Amino acid sequence: MQLISNSNTLSYSTDFPIQNQLSSENAYIQLDKCDIGQKEFISRHIDSRIWNSLDLRSGDIILGSYAKSGTTWLQNILCQLVHGPSRSLNVGDISPWVESKYGDIHLKLDKINRQKYRRILKTHLPLHCLSFDPKVKYLYIARDAVDVAWSLHHHHSMANKSWYSYLNNQEGILGEEFSAPTPNTKSYFFNWLYRDGHPFWPYKVNVKSWWEARHHPNIFILHYKNLTTNFDRTILALASFLGLRINSDKLQLIRKYTSFQFMQQHAELFAPNGGKFWVGGGKTFFNKGKDGEWQSVLNKKEEEKYFNTLVMELGPECCRWIRLGVQDRIADGE
Repeated sequence: MQLISNSNTLSYSTDFPIQNQLSSENAYIQLDKCDIGQKEFISRHIDSRIWNSLDLRSGDIILGSYAKSGTTWLQNILCQLVHGPSRSLNVGDISPWVESKYGDIHLKLDKINRQKYRRILKTHLPLHCLSFDPKVKYLYIARDAVDVAWSLHHHHSMANKSWYSYLNNQEGILGEEFSAPTPNTKSYFFNWLYRDGHPFWPYKVNVKSWWEARHHPNIFILHYKNLTTNFDRTILALASFLGLRINSDKLQLIRKYTSFQFMQQHAELFAPNGGKFWVGGGKTFFNKGKDGEWQSVLNKKEEEKYFNTLVMELGPECCRWIRLGVQDRIADGE
């Protein structure tokens, strides 16, 4: 990638390796192939049917992820890019989690429909559960599954009584109730891995649905490691994908207002529901923001077992991306 500087405005060339591109014709074929599961998904957290009552607009941004993959970080980055930079943006208000069952669904939909500015809509759904609109920009962030599960264990362990009450006191048959997790993070991880996202929602179909559509020109996938290892370059790529140009001053402020320290200090602006569902509030929601805590816990045989499971379920290329943040390189003539 080549950075280009013109009068304090930064851009970049189109050969950025995070976002692979094919022709629109091939991309639509790839998108059809991602239709690998049911169209609706309902759990104690999620009801995908809420999206059926939402009319998409030209320019909308849909941010997809599996939980604990850097979603809130990327939400803030997108809000800063589109509506900032500002130290006081309330990400929860600007960028709602559409299919979340929490709160009054009709009020949420009305609030979303009344947003006059460019909308940033969060989802934890597989791609095939969403309506596809060529006038909408779709982004997806992923993270190594073992880091997801390690972070999810902290998230679950620090949940308060209100969280359990909300999830377990719902009408209808929605599977087993939530209970306190095992204190053993390794056991929690392998249960989550082998039972595909238990006790939350499936991980593998989520990742695979977006991965298989990665070449579509309206879809941009990135990895948590892209943000941790090359933040500026990734922000410039995101800006270009969204049709935005940013100068170096704005980039510097985005870096400041999206830092882990800033977001943890102002957690009420960023944590879902202001952090009301965690012991210690929003600051607890932001744990450490680091990968690799599992490395001192899993031995080589256990890591190999994890890797083999992921390859079998996702395929070698997708597994490589999930583990290392590296995509396959596809270009004309290659």
